[in-house]
Amino acid sequence: MLTLTAISMERFQAICYPLRFSHASSRKTSYIIIVIWLLSLAIPVVELVVLHLVPSLPEYYKTELLKVCKPWWDYHSQSVYQLLLATVLFFLPLGVMAFAYIAIAVELWKTAVPTETPTCKDCLSKAE
Repeated sequence: MLTLTAISMERFQAICYPLRFSHASSRKTSYIIIVIWLLSLAIPVVELVVLHLVPSLPEYYKTELLKVCKPWWDYHSQSVYQLLLATVLFFLPLGVMAFAYIAIAVELWKTAVPTETPTCKDCLSKAE
């Protein structure tokens, strides 16, 4: 999702602000890719710290089998964390992409498309 957001923002700049847009250099693109990958690698670290193994069977079975990963924090904290992840990694990028592509569509619809065939107005003015 983050990569798609970066692509949509690059397209937005190229289409809506073509004179201010400097073509994506390999250095700039590399920095963006590195930031996206580092962020994507850093997010699961919280899960590694918070989750621990808990037996899924009652204690009297005394088995090391059938364990599950559960967070050590309470349900409310887990809900807040999941909501924050969904917002930052899905809804916010989705909003940015929607804005970018809507702005691109508006920009493309308001500009005249050059055509090879003359319009009717051109035909009438040449006939006179």
